[in-house]
Amino acid sequence: MKTLILLGGGHAHLAVLKQLEDGVPNGWRVQLLSPSQYQTYSGMLPGWISGHYALSECQIDLQLRCERAGVEFIIDTAIGIDADQRFVTRPSGLLLKYDLLSIDIGGESKVGAFARSGDQLIPIRPLDEFIQKWTGIIRESERGKSLRIAIVGGGAAGVELALAMQYTKRKLKLPMEIDFVCSKKGVLPGFAASVICRTQQAIARSGLKQHQAKAEGTGAGLVLSNGAVIHADFIIAATGIRAPYFLRNSKLALNQRGFIALNAAQQSTSHSNVFAAGDVGSRLAEHAKSGVHAVRAGPVLAQNLIGVMRGESPKTHYKPKKTTLYLLATGPKHAVASWGNFSAAGRWVWYWKRWIDRNFVAKISLVDAINPVLIYSTGYLTVIKRRVIRLYQ
Repeated sequence: MKTLILLGGGHAHLAVLKQLEDGVPNGWRVQLLSPSQYQTYSGMLPGWISGHYALSECQIDLQLRCERAGVEFIIDTAIGIDADQRFVTRPSGLLLKYDLLSIDIGGESKVGAFARSGDQLIPIRPLDEFIQKWTGIIRESERGKSLRIAIVGGGAAGVELALAMQYTKRKLKLPMEIDFVCSKKGVLPGFAASVICRTQQAIARSGLKQHQAKAEGTGAGLVLSNGAVIHADFIIAATGIRAPYFLRNSKLALNQRGFIALNAAQQSTSHSNVFAAGDVGSRLAEHAKSGVHAVRAGPVLAQNLIGVMRGESPKTHYKPKKTTLYLLATGPKHAVASWGNFSAAGRWVWYWKRWIDRNFVAKISLVDAINPVLIYSTGYLTVIKRRVIRLYQ
């Protein structure tokens, strides 16, 4: 009996589990290793912080998905890979041997500049730990404790989290002060000017205190490059990602940033029996890290893995689109849309995002969960289509 190990419960592996519901190829067993029974869909995290969703609406039950696909589910983490010897190391020292390996564990938060912050520091990855700590912060604040929170990172994740937290603070009237720190270049580097403008308008409306400077962590909070000091109780780091450190000793080919080097079939360039998707991997022509790519690469990964299990060579390639749709939540039921140089904003964009996010979670959860979402969203879809048509007329 040969073994496929699915390391991580990321977006791409959800597509693999879906495909395996049609049957695991003869002579194979499949194991999925993840540190939690539930995968939280990151696209809905700002909505949860804002109070628009219950946490359960944002989560996917990996154990249930594995049961439906005939896959063995193991709650644990990996601390090492030996691609030459074909095994994954668990914290207990136990080894999981594999014939075929697929990796979808994402990256780690890049927090080197905040090493001196100690327990004040809250990286947004891993999501489970962030959710637990943010829940504790809200409870403290609701009991009347005055807190100062600093969010660092001017990318899409930092913007969405900062606006969601500011909205929650104002809605619940919490004794909380929030500072949002982005680089000197401002928010959303690489996005169109119109998207940045709409986002800055949303920040201004929210009353969020914004700083444009480089930040470093200290035991008392943050020191900014403009000389300002933010005495924060907690520092939330949304400062991009780095490759997991254990990959350095995995013997897999890595790119200059330490991510797994992949070809167009999502296959390791050094070990043909290893595949990867999501933030942990990188193509030679590297594209921006985004959950969108993990979702789109999922079906490609599934087809190639199942093909290899049947004795075939990988045939399907993932071709990243040059332009990616981003729908950025701004706290209330309002969002900014970005598609290349095109932008739009309003409540209708938020409902569009809501439909996409909820339908994605429904499709990979129990099948009978899809219909209520579609029925509930039909009216909003009609409105969205009309708005888009008007924009192009």
